[in-house]
Amino acid sequence: MRPVAISDTKDMSLKRLALGIAAILALVGVMNLAASIALPHPLISLGDNKSAPAGPGARGMALASDSKMAIMPYNFEYVAGSELSAEGGKGKVYELKLEGSPEAVLQRAAKAFGLQGEVRKSSYWSAENPSYFIGSEDGSSPSLSIWWNGTGNWYYSNYAAQVELPCLRTDKAEDGSEYCAEYPEQKPTPELLPSRAEVLKEAQRIFGATGLKVSPDDIAVYRDQWSASATASQKISGQDTAITWSIGYDSKGNLAWASGNSVTAVERGEYQTVSAKSAVTRLADWRWFGAPANNAYPVTEPTNKMETLDLPTNSSGEIETVVVTVNESTKHLLQIWDKSGGSWLVPGYGLTGSNGSLNFVVSLIEGVIELPEPIAIEPGMPEPSVEQMTK
Repeated sequence: MRPVAISDTKDMSLKRLALGIAAILALVGVMNLAASIALPHPLISLGDNKSAPAGPGARGMALASDSKMAIMPYNFEYVAGSELSAEGGKGKVYELKLEGSPEAVLQRAAKAFGLQGEVRKSSYWSAENPSYFIGSEDGSSPSLSIWWNGTGNWYYSNYAAQVELPCLRTDKAEDGSEYCAEYPEQKPTPELLPSRAEVLKEAQRIFGATGLKVSPDDIAVYRDQWSASATASQKISGQDTAITWSIGYDSKGNLAWASGNSVTAVERGEYQTVSAKSAVTRLADWRWFGAPANNAYPVTEPTNKMETLDLPTNSSGEIETVVVTVNESTKHLLQIWDKSGGSWLVPGYGLTGSNGSLNFVVSLIEGVIELPEPIAIEPGMPEPSVEQMTK
């Protein structure tokens, strides 16, 4: 029997140590994975569309799901294409916390617009949706209003300068009341509008004065013959979000409206995400939908024609199933609302269908979010959706 050399003993000890460390690391990895999957309770409890705050920025969401939309004779069935990734990943979750007080936020914004007055409770104020304003509530003079929940959305309005058009011809309604049936034809006055450079400069000033520091490259400017506007997104960890600041001019070149927010993002951890291929199944369940940044939507030239999806002709009147293949995905931070009216930013995908559709769904694995009760949707009925909003 060969005597064991000291060097052999050292080698065996090192090997045992290495194997022990590897086992510990593997165990830690498994424990971390298990912790991300088997949460003791959901991090977020989603509400239905009624849980979003009643402020100007949330109005679009309520309209999107409550409006009496025309029944479409189609039932969409989404299938994952071969080009989608089957690999999951990880993504950070952020809770949006109100920053400051409603009085301080309004007073700061008032300085940016040269608005004088005291902060008062709105006539719409409630414990669930506290709201305040400076100026007037009836639109008779410039005003600032804020809903102190969600993202602390404030709104500036100055339509008092608009001149009421004379009525050329009146008519009577069925109940006998009289209404104006014809007004003078309006013509654009682009010469009264500020230039793109002027809009950009004013947007950067107002955004900065109300809490959003951005560079000119981060501001999107729109201008046509009738109006002009500018929008910028609050970035979280370098990513654009649905939390936006905007300003807008009327046809006479007056600053007619503006909006912004007062929130800070608090990181609540990193969680496992499903693959883009797996996320396609969530297109059939509106509860997984979220709101992306404005620039997530493709930029199109203004047109008088209604935007339509690429759909087959259906004149039978019966519900027809349209199979949509999803072959393209992009990653985003999506905004969602919890049942208490709070707002969150979570990882998600933008999924593009073969019919030209673009939808945004949350990519967090099941268990991180507690979904609301499902709503039965008959085939051919419009599903509740998250409308692109400016907050």
